[in-house]
Amino acid sequence: VLNKEIIDDLIFVVEQQLESSETKYVKEVYDSLLKKGVSEKESKLMIGRALLREADYMHSKGGEFSQERYRNYLKELL
Repeated sequence: VLNKEIIDDLIFVVEQQLESSETKYVKEVYDSLLKKGVSEKESKLMIGRALLREADYMHSKGGEFSQERYRNYLKELL
């Protein structure tokens, strides 16, 4: 269960990714979710959960952030 502080932090990070030219793929997924009728907030939370999955993977297995793995988690949302 995510508390409000974690949710706020996740949404902040997702919003940064939506603005960044380095993470255009996040904006593409976000736009696709909106087109499917998912609300802005829920779309950001869904993307945030994918980001948390990557963080959990890094924590449990060690290693660096993987954009490829993160992209795959995002694709699962569509």
